[in-house]
Amino acid sequence: MPLFNEASRIYTPEEIDFLRECVAQASNKLADNNDDSAVLAQRVLRFYESGLRDVEQIANLTVRMHNRVTQSSAEYAANSNPIGDVEVHQRD
Repeated sequence: MPLFNEASRIYTPEEIDFLRECVAQASNKLADNNDDSAVLAQRVLRFYESGLRDVEQIANLTVRMHNRVTQSSAEYAANSNPIGDVEVHQRD
């Protein structure tokens, strides 16, 4: 996982293991496991840096955030018109 490497000067080895566990649990809970682990790691890190220290809670919030972002993206794609389908009316 790119954000949690062993050479990190910011996080202790225990924190790195904790963050990896959070990402692993979030990944296991997602229906589509095609996610980029870096995206999950960023979301986990956001919750960790806000003060949360419960693996289960961070994993659940990460999954909820992922589902909302995915749903919003799907709704946006469904409601947008491709450029080729746009009709342009010119005035004579």
